[in-house]
Amino acid sequence: MAHFYTLVAMPHLGLATRVQIAKRMNATLFVSIHANAISMSRPEVNGLETYYFSSGENLARTVHERVLQETGIGDLKVRKARFYVLRYTEMLSILVEVGFLTGQNGAPKLAEPAYRSQTAAAIARGIMQYLQVGNPQAIAPNTELSRGVSFSKMKKVLCPCLDPALKLYGIE
Repeated sequence: MAHFYTLVAMPHLGLATRVQIAKRMNATLFVSIHANAISMSRPEVNGLETYYFSSGENLARTVHERVLQETGIGDLKVRKARFYVLRYTEMLSILVEVGFLTGQNGAPKLAEPAYRSQTAAAIARGIMQYLQVGNPQAIAPNTELSRGVSFSKMKKVLCPCLDPALKLYGIE
């Protein structure tokens, strides 16, 4: 059975510290969730990107597809990348960029709490699908996944990960 540990909304922690915490907790998966940004002169850049380094490709594709299906966000593909948190974690790891804070389509959606919640739920279902926890669509909100972690709790944990980045851009 998979175990879910979380590190939420702690942008002050360095990348090495985040990796060390995941290792110490003996996490099954490491999922880093971000909202992307690019020059304000490029508002046409919008969409979902998901990254992996070595062994996380199947997890990345599963989560990416689930978010695309459930949110209708544009597809900027799944890619291999050498991000620190992907290279140095010992467990399967992915980095999900859920949209662009600077995008003409992404910024208004990311400003909506309901959309962030929908995105968090899609990521949670993608993780559960990857871990083969039955049919993710049929999982009741209070279904216990492991060690007292329910789907509702998992979704609530994933959603606030976006908030610090949104505040940097004045989106609340």
